[in-house]
This record gives sequence, structure tokens and C-alpha cells, in this order.
Amino acid sequence: MNEKIADVNLAAMAKAMFDQDNISGTINGGFILAGSGLSLTAIQRDLDGSMSFELKDGALEGTDIWYQLRRARAMFRQEAVPEPVLPARTEFSAVRATGVVAKGIFTNDDFIAELPFLQLTGSGMVDLVSTEIDYAMQVRVFDRPEFMSGATEAELADFSKTVVPLKITGSLSSPSVRPDILEEALEEKKEELKDQLLDRLLGGDAEPATDGEAGADGEAAPEEESEEDLEDRLKKELLKKLFDR
Repeated sequence: MNEKIADVNLAAMAKAMFDQDNISGTINGGFILAGSGLSLTAIQRDLDGSMSFELKDGALEGTDIWYQLRRARAMFRQEAVPEPVLPARTEFSAVRATGVVAKGIFTNDDFIAELPFLQLTGSGMVDLVSTEIDYAMQVRVFDRPEFMSGATEAELADFSKTVVPLKITGSLSSPSVRPDILEEALEEKKEELKDQLLDRLLGGDAEPATDGEAGADGEAAPEEESEEDLEDRLKKELLKKLFDR
């Protein structure tokens, strides 16, 4: 009796995870899972084991990864942001992942998605109950301009020589896909500030001058950046690292 209930609930869990209105394609997968509980949610939260899946010849509706990449590049190049192609969608030939499940959380480090003109690889997690996702990806753009709608020669030159970090968060039904530029830059800035503080504490460096006061070299300290200005500068700095190589 308990085994039958578990089988039915695992089938329901698989349907809830992969049968999303915004995702199309043909799926093949394998599940080796065990869990117990008095409700579907309790069983899902107790699941341990392993999973693998491959989704072929489909599309993610509502999200255009190619547009997000072009938009980030335009921001760095200080060019006009390209017009999006609507409705937004990302076609793919295959999406594959294998990983482990612990307490209802699927984690994997071999995610790969193959699109007509680019490839995404990375690692992350999926909450099997809420379908919340958190993936850090790397995007490699292939030199196949026939698939790149509206792309200029300059864009192709930029994208074909770099690997772009990408962050995918949110839920399977409504994912947020964006170039992971600000997060990386902010982390770098935090480490820089930590090092400066440590130098002052251990090395006895003089405190930096406040706004309008002269520093040790007699020069006035620069005015403190606003949060918006700092965010904009950090974005441009990281984009410069990506595209000016």
C-alpha cells in the first residue's frame, strides 16, 4: 500500500516539475528516489536519491536568452539597446542534467543546454516542491550568424571570443535569466574593501579623507558614489572584462 502511494506521488512530482506551460519538448528521464510521509508535500520534502533527464527539441516561452546577451553588450558599448523579438522564446535542441536529490532538493553540476547558436553549461539546484531554481551558467556563442536574428558583425565578433556568465533564478514556470555581471562585480568590490580595511587595521594606514577633505597626499578625496552610480560603474567594468580581450 505504501509503495503504491509513493509511486503515484513520485509520478505526480515528475509531472509538476517538468509539465510546465512555458516549456515544450520531449522528455526522457530516470528517477531512483525514496521518501516517506503522510502527504505529497511531506514525501517530496523527504526524497533522497538520484535523477537524470533529457529534454529534446523544445522551447522556453517568455524568455529570450539571446536578447538578454545582446542587451548586456549594448549597455557596455553604450549603444542603443536592440529591440526584442516578441513573443520572447528560446528554442533548444537538447537540455540534459544528472544529479542527486537530498531532502527534496535536486542538485547537479553537469547541466548543459544546446541551442542553435550557443551552448549553456553550469550547475545549480531545483526545489522539487516549489520548483524554485538557482543556476550559475556559462554561455558560449558559436559563430553561426545564420541563426542570430538581427545580430551585427560587431556583436558576433564580441560574443564569439568570450564566455558570458549567466544567472537563472526564480521558478520553472517563470524563470529570471540575466547576465551575471553585477553580482560578480559586487563580490569583487566587497573583497577589495575587505582588503583595504584589513590593511588599515594591521598595517596602520591612515584613515581615508572624508568628502571635501585633503588626503595624505594633499589632494581632496573624491565624492562618495551614489549606489546607482556605483552599480552602473561596476556593470561597465565587468562587461569591459568580458568583451575587451
